[in-house]
Amino acid sequence: MQGVYEIGTSGIHVGAYITLEGAGQNVTKIIGSYTTSTIYGGVLSIGSISLVKDITIENTTKTAGTNTVAITKGYEFDGKLVNVTAISSGNGLAIRPYAIRMLGGATDLTNVTAIEQRVRPAQIPALTTYF
Repeated sequence: MQGVYEIGTSGIHVGAYITLEGAGQNVTKIIGSYTTSTIYGGVLSIGSISLVKDITIENTTKTAGTNTVAITKGYEFDGKLVNVTAISSGNGLAIRPYAIRMLGGATDLTNVTAIEQRVRPAQIPALTTYF
């Protein structure tokens, strides 16, 4: 569905074999201010063999000393992001700000844009993958 959906401090998890599809990157947007002290979690987290497409996800957290992530994927495998924009926009004081954080496993990325809007100098890339 088109529109802007503000989810507050909660995150959304797209479970295994689930598809989350918007009406387009410039048409459907989910905005949240999810923070975590661990490497897991984000405004949107994707599970094994899940698909996220045609949507923008933004983390607007301004909380100091936290991890701020727009989209994250744990050690599961075969997740897909297609026509997705991930924005981490409020993270000037975050210790680990990420637009997209992938923690192992295979992930297909097609037409994906990762944007970090920082106040401080860039220390960590917008897209980070660990294996």
